Amino acid sequence: MPAEVTLLGLDFGTTTSSAVVASAQLAQNSVTGRSDLTDIRESFRSPLVFTPFEDDLIDESQLARYLDEWLAAGDVDSEKVFGGGALVTGLAAQRENAPAVVRMIRQRFKNALIATADDPRLEAWLAFMGSCAKLSYACPEVPIVNLDVGGGTTNVAVGQNGIVSRTGCLYVGARHIQVEPGSYQISWLSDYAFDLFA
Repeated sequence: MPAEVTLLGLDFGTTTSSAVVASAQLAQNSVTGRSDLTDIRESFRSPLVFTPFEDDLIDESQLARYLDEWLAAGDVDSEKVFGGGALVTGLAAQRENAPAVVRMIRQRFKNALIATADDPRLEAWLAFMGSCAKLSYACPEVPIVNLDVGGGTTNVAVGQNGIVSRTGCLYVGARHIQVEPGSYQISWLSDYAFDLFA
């Protein structure tokens, strides 16, 4: 008999962070004998928030507050989360304390299988599957290029008939050059922007 389980998706990027909670039915496939997730339904999607940084580090305490707020708003019991994924991407993944974000997540969901990734190739693949997999299947003879433009990186994926054949990552995004609001005064440059300016 299928059991209902809770799934959690977390995304901590260069510019924004967010959470998605879903429920699904976990059942054993009568043909393969493997467990399958079916009838996946989104139950909560957090508003996007700016990923909190303090100097050159991720602000762990603010991120923890966001995470706890999302769990409360989504009515999520961390003990009952079956699994999910957490992406730390772009320039956020390069912060010295990025591994602390992963530890914070694992502490809250001890019994759940939480996959984490800071590989931009995986991010490019996920963006392709989320943005244009249906289009790719509908037009199987046409190669499709998907560009996922973020704050720190632009992730590129090329696919055909739902199969991603190439991925790549460019350090091009909205957060490499920061200026004082209402002026042209540069207040911060990423290492990549600094090298380019030099």
